[in-house]
Amino acid sequence: MNQLLEVRSSGAGENQTLIRVPLVNRGGIIECAGDDVVRASSTHHEVVLHGFLHDRAELHRELGFPEPHDRNDAALVLGAYNRWGPEAPKHLRGDFLYVIRDRLVGSITLVRDQMGIRPCFFATTPTELLISTSCPALVSQVGVSRTLNRLALADHLRYRWPDPEETYFEAVRRVPRGSLVYFHSGQQTVRRHWKITPVDLRAPGNQAETAERFEAALDRAVARAVKGAQAGIFLSGGLDSVSIAAVAADHAERSGSGRPIALSLGFPDPTCNEEKTQREVARALHLDQEYLPFAETTRGRPLLGAALDLAEQWPVPMASMWNGGYYALARRGAERGCSVILTGMGGDEWLTVSPYLGADLMKALDVRAFVKHLRSLQRSYPLPAASLLRSSLWDFGIKPQISATLARVAPRWWRNRRIRRLAATTPSWVAPDISLRRSIDDRIEAFLPPAIAPHGLYWREATIGLDHPIISMDFEEHFELGRRAGARLVHPYWDVDLVELLMRTPPDLLNAKGKSKGLVRETLARRFPLLGFERQKKVSASSFFQDLVMREGPALWQAAGGARALAALGLVDPIVLDSTIERMFAGAERHNLYRVWEVLRLERWVRSHCQ
Repeated sequence: MNQLLEVRSSGAGENQTLIRVPLVNRGGIIECAGDDVVRASSTHHEVVLHGFLHDRAELHRELGFPEPHDRNDAALVLGAYNRWGPEAPKHLRGDFLYVIRDRLVGSITLVRDQMGIRPCFFATTPTELLISTSCPALVSQVGVSRTLNRLALADHLRYRWPDPEETYFEAVRRVPRGSLVYFHSGQQTVRRHWKITPVDLRAPGNQAETAERFEAALDRAVARAVKGAQAGIFLSGGLDSVSIAAVAADHAERSGSGRPIALSLGFPDPTCNEEKTQREVARALHLDQEYLPFAETTRGRPLLGAALDLAEQWPVPMASMWNGGYYALARRGAERGCSVILTGMGGDEWLTVSPYLGADLMKALDVRAFVKHLRSLQRSYPLPAASLLRSSLWDFGIKPQISATLARVAPRWWRNRRIRRLAATTPSWVAPDISLRRSIDDRIEAFLPPAIAPHGLYWREATIGLDHPIISMDFEEHFELGRRAGARLVHPYWDVDLVELLMRTPPDLLNAKGKSKGLVRETLARRFPLLGFERQKKVSASSFFQDLVMREGPALWQAAGGARALAALGLVDPIVLDSTIERMFAGAERHNLYRVWEVLRLERWVRSHCQ
């Protein structure tokens, strides 16, 4: 087991940004290597920034800098710090991480942007603070332990991420999105520098004014993302990516810049193949299109096997099995001159209304609004009416209200009961090591959402979406994919100002005309009437994924010889796991087939990174 816990130095961190900050010698300078790194200094402060700021000209004027506007972004950060002190991050927008050292006080502050677009990891040695966008770049340094984090890996297998700061390496920590870490006198303090004040989401609003503000914010988000560069767009047939493509095309026409190139992936299953819609949208927007069938991206190899080959060389356990296809597509875009590739990521998080709104409406005894909410769900999701009614009344209505009541009248008993119930859902094959099982069970409370939501369950779910480690991991995965492909992936729906606007938008206005994502449908249908935004539908690849695992999984599982590396770490019981997976391949528990992919990719990654 101890041998398996040591990570091999496999070169995964090569060509990655690495920033070295002296912890002991105040006179030493910050050393850095990598692209997109700039620095600035004054008598008392030193700043190194990785990434870039938006709205530079506006910030330049706000800081009162004289012309010309030739300062780099690190100088703007230093100016912001001199002007606003610890509140400086609130005034910055962009895709960045930066570190500022105060030579007089002897402190170091490491800051990650509000949305966490750029990965930010750190590790410490007795003499240095090491910062990078890559975990392997840190564990390959002298003085940084290469030991894997068994707790994080075990919790990953049961789909729980209780600590947003931890990574799959014990010595490496993540700076949470919208947060900073303050280092002083050998101590570390993590705190948020950005958060949204809760608002009354049931207050009335004007649909026309909301649509106007949304349109302006989306235009600004796309303009920030493109910044005059040749852009590509991952264009599916869904509303989110199509809306970004339409706004980007309009922006290019108004600014006189090059029109974005549509980059479309063709799935080989009719249930999720959107080729017809993809081509129609590209044609309607007058976009040049690169269309790649998935089989071409894997050069005819089995899809699941190709995904595992990529997962083996990924710096951390890879989440999406479609990355192989999108990597090839991004490479094609980079070859066409795209330095930026836009995505529709974030649309599901910020344009939709959480079903937990029903619980808030029931608590307020607002029957009329609850019925309106229920009808909106019926128009938006292809579920049987009885099933939808049951889940709305119980799962997202009465049940959370009962939980909140019990948390008030018997807090300790209810907390312990919630912990026991969640612990009982752990698959029997996970963490057979008793001490490991006890340790991960001790972390369950940190993973549980609060039963009492002072600002309502709708707001609780929105803020969980902001802070959840899975979102950080998604951004980190997209960053890595773009880095490998040679084109930066950008997500306009995760623009901080757009997110703030949408979080403060009442659900009734998000669901314009009583339909999911109604705000974007109505706004863009008016602006681009020929694209049929009111008819755009979301396509799911779930059925295709399950068929793929059933078809290709047995041979891959047999070739792997089981989860030997995971078993050696005490993460799985190989006998129970084998029988569980065999039962799945026999057709039982089809809805749990995702666990086959999880085990296979984690097994392949651990074998690759350990000796």
